[in-house]
Amino acid sequence: MGGVAGGDATDGELLAAHIAGDDSAFAVLVRRHQDHLWLTARRASYSAEDAADALQDALLNAHRTAHSFRADAAVRSWLHRIVVNARSTSSAC
Repeated sequence: MGGVAGGDATDGELLAAHIAGDDSAFAVLVRRHQDHLWLTARRASYSAEDAADALQDALLNAHRTAHSFRADAAVRSWLHRIVVNARSTSSAC
């Protein structure tokens, strides 16, 4: 599938393409923001292992719930919040 997974697509276009079934769009979106998301997870975690677990949980959650993105914030902000929430959820265990 061709899709919008090229470097010129906006975050919103990538998320919409992911929702529409573009298999590579979410991966492009994650690569675009991976450094920021890792730093967010790392700052909110006690260890690198906790951060890695939280980030993995967050990305799985974002992948599954992308259809619920309301576009009232930037996609990066939405991903950031999911990472922070994943850390909160995983620390309660």
